[in-house]
Amino acid sequence: MRTSRPLEFLIVGGFVLSVSACAAVSLVLPADAVALRVVVMGAVVPIYSFWSRSAVAGSATAVMSWFFTTGFLVNGAGELTFASADVVRALVFLGLGFAGGLPVLSRSRAGSLFGAVRTGTASMSRQNS
Repeated sequence: MRTSRPLEFLIVGGFVLSVSACAAVSLVLPADAVALRVVVMGAVVPIYSFWSRSAVAGSATAVMSWFFTTGFLVNGAGELTFASADVVRALVFLGLGFAGGLPVLSRSRAGSLFGAVRTGTASMSRQNS
């Protein structure tokens, strides 16, 4: 039996995961290992997106993870910046979040992102008057 996960809870779960991952990364990895910090935070995004079975929740988690990564792990002062490297990082996180949900989406909806695809002829019932 498959249980559905409400999107509202998945987005909150992504937020909690982003905050927790940022805290763990900042405690475990040194401040000068910025690239490694970004890679670890980037790896969290598609894993959560794949687990949540939602490209929307994965994309929301990607945006939140980018906020925390840029503000606390890259800059360290809690300030967001929008330099070219930050924008590239945001696009990569967003792509990872969306792509993480695609394999499960395509399997769960018979190969279509927009719903089940029906093939063959439909039987028509005749109503006798």
